[in-house]
Amino acid sequence: MRKQLVGPALRPVGVERDFFLVFAKVFIFAARMRLRHLREIQFWITFLGINFLLFVPAYLAKRGQSDFFPWLIWKADSWVGVGKALLYNRENFDIFRLSSEFSLILLSLILFAGLPYRRAATRFSLGFYLLLLLYQIYHQSFSAFYQTPPFFYNDWGLIRVGWQILWNDWQWFYLLVLLLALLLLLALARALRFLLQRYDHRAFSPVSYTIFVFILLESLVFAFRWGYRAWPEHVLQFQVAPILTNARESLQAARQMSRLDVAALADHRPYADYRLQKRPNFYFLFIESYGRLLYDEPGLRTDYERLLGDLEGQLADSAWYAASALSRAPVTGAGSWVSYSSFLDGFDYRNRGTYWALFENETFYRYQHLLRWLQGQGYRNYRLSAIGGTTDDKIPWETHRQLYAVDEWIRNSDFDYRGLLYGWGPSPPDQFSLHFAHDRIQRTWQGPYTLFFISQNSHNPFVSPTEVAPDWRLLNDSTVHQASESRFFEPPSLENYGRSIRYQLEYLIDFILREGGEEDIFFLVGDHQPPLFPLTKLGMETPVHLIAKNRAFVEAFQRQGLQLGLRVDDGVPYLRHEGFYSLLVHHLWPHYGDSSRVAPPYLPQGLDVFGDLPPTEEKKY
Repeated sequence: MRKQLVGPALRPVGVERDFFLVFAKVFIFAARMRLRHLREIQFWITFLGINFLLFVPAYLAKRGQSDFFPWLIWKADSWVGVGKALLYNRENFDIFRLSSEFSLILLSLILFAGLPYRRAATRFSLGFYLLLLLYQIYHQSFSAFYQTPPFFYNDWGLIRVGWQILWNDWQWFYLLVLLLALLLLLALARALRFLLQRYDHRAFSPVSYTIFVFILLESLVFAFRWGYRAWPEHVLQFQVAPILTNARESLQAARQMSRLDVAALADHRPYADYRLQKRPNFYFLFIESYGRLLYDEPGLRTDYERLLGDLEGQLADSAWYAASALSRAPVTGAGSWVSYSSFLDGFDYRNRGTYWALFENETFYRYQHLLRWLQGQGYRNYRLSAIGGTTDDKIPWETHRQLYAVDEWIRNSDFDYRGLLYGWGPSPPDQFSLHFAHDRIQRTWQGPYTLFFISQNSHNPFVSPTEVAPDWRLLNDSTVHQASESRFFEPPSLENYGRSIRYQLEYLIDFILREGGEEDIFFLVGDHQPPLFPLTKLGMETPVHLIAKNRAFVEAFQRQGLQLGLRVDDGVPYLRHEGFYSLLVHHLWPHYGDSSRVAPPYLPQGLDVFGDLPPTEEKKY
């Protein structure tokens, strides 16, 4: 073998060449493997980050119930439990989850799409992703704020109001949020282009393919075991499913409206021939967010029942009588207008879509609801709106006047109020607003009347006065004119909620004792459950109190399930808001009408406006 001198020693040229060739190949292979792993790591970081962003809205909506990191999974009894919580399902609503549809679509496009289709794939992926993200924001906002799932068919009104609230509450910060949203959109587009145009099936190791298969198999397991539905506990979630459910239910609501004969409903006059011989004044006082949570939450119930007992005693000392029940409202968490409209109109609106459709239908303005029936008997209908701030300017007053048969509005702008403002609006103390309205009525009208009012100070975020003033006029103090520091979207506390309801009941009973007449009839009605509290296990019932000095009239309501007093026992069947119109007329007739004539029937579930209108012949309950 030929040898050659290399430095101070003799080395075989062939062996040296082979050694360096092998070393170079190993180095290049290692470098390629390292580069490949780095590229895979970059891929998974980007892929997971995009997925995690889809679950930020759900985490924010449930942040009071969850930790950002799911630390508790490591406290499981076994490694199997840890693995199940890490990869299958966990009750902590953190962001570290995957969207099944988006993950599978994106991975399929990367693995199987050819080069000519990658630009189109990028656009499709961005559009699909934005659809999921926007729906999550929409869905979680409604679930958090209104305690009800969103509904395409009828949510436009609430979305419009929500945008106005955001602008009024945040203003320039709102513009900053829009700018950040635009920057986020650009970042998403860049990230998706990075994934779709840089990666293909050659870029992944067997480890990545194992993860791909795992995502596919777990999606199939969830679909077969749980159905194609959104389960918030699952680590891998179906996010298109709730969109399809929403669309399907919205179409059903549209078909439901198509069955409603608005003209026939407007001409329906079951009480046209019933005229009262004695005409008591009526106060329909709806208490915002006054829900059965007060009975179901142990931290609230004891104080609430003690308060009711004290107030019952005050009423009894002045010869006032009360009967109470829990009544199922048609909505929960929001949509007060749907609730009190069902109560006054005598039928279940069922959803906000029906309400908004009828709200804008001039034919429906002829419908003989409770206030229009009383108006036809010489009553003057007053409606008190104490809401302050810029929201006052956005209310369609004339439409409300026609829809609710309002003869005179008493508005915040009439108050000339200069004292402390509270909570929603912000607005004056409800005690001031109610007394102001009553004082105006007493000075300007001598006949029978109705007064409708929905409270402001018990509205989320439950920033409320804490004491009833000895004289309502003392509240209009210009030396303390300021608004309470409150934001609508701040999470409320149970303590503040309980305090606001206590104030409502205390000033209302104080008002009845001070201003109530011998023939006055008061209805204190909860419109819906309070928003932003975990109500998933609670019903939609709210307390309803009837208070009057006519003992026989009040006690007659026991036949339909109302209990004497202000408290309601556990297990008592609840009533329904839409049944109260017929229930009131049913009992008014023997005590304030022609007792020789059979009273009109009580309709426990109200008028079935989506089926055939019921016959109007008389029958006993």
